[in-house]
Amino acid sequence: MRRTQCAEAWRDALQVRERVAGLLTGAKRRLGERERERRAEESRWRQAIDAAESQLAQATQRVQQLRERIADFRDTGATIPDAQFFVQPAATRHLASAWVTPAFDDLRARLFVAALRLHETTLLACDRKALANMSAVHAMLVNDLPEPIAPADRHVLWDLLFFTVPVVSTTLASFSRLFGKLGQEDLGWLMIDEAGQATPQSVAGALWRSRRAVIVGDPLQVEPVMTVPNAVVARLREHQVTGNLQQ
Repeated sequence: MRRTQCAEAWRDALQVRERVAGLLTGAKRRLGERERERRAEESRWRQAIDAAESQLAQATQRVQQLRERIADFRDTGATIPDAQFFVQPAATRHLASAWVTPAFDDLRARLFVAALRLHETTLLACDRKALANMSAVHAMLVNDLPEPIAPADRHVLWDLLFFTVPVVSTTLASFSRLFGKLGQEDLGWLMIDEAGQATPQSVAGALWRSRRAVIVGDPLQVEPVMTVPNAVVARLREHQVTGNLQQ
């Protein structure tokens, strides 16, 4: 009886040992997998850290180079829009040209004056023809021409006007009456002041007729004057967007 009990106890002990050995083997295997995953994750993080440190070093070097270039640029007397610049009175800031050296600013002004004198000299040398052409320009502007002007001739008259007067001022409301017969990109520059008060549709025609545009305005100031109720604008926008989607 004792032998039978001892044998059964021995078999139970063996089974327990096998189960524990299996659990230990599984635990070691999972521990090894976790260790490999940890090492792989650590390697990825080290690579990411190395890359970030390299980028930081490059950025730091670039910042230092730019600081040195700005310092050299400041030594030329150029206006740098930094913190010191913005503590100056508004009148002083408005008269300054940012990122421009005094030498360059002087040369630019001299070039502009020389160009005006060249235009003046050209008009004086051809005074009779210039006056006759300016009369034609006036007739075109007031729509008092004896016969329609061909598109090519209209361009010549506009070129003469801009040769004499570099800048023509108008409002967006009257732009179509003044420049309505010009084509796409016929105007060199378009400068819009107080653009925050302009509606997109009132500017579209002017932009279409210009090769370049300078648009200046504060959208936080006076809003555009809208004579159409907002509900109507919303319905038109909804209808237009729906129509474009269907097409």
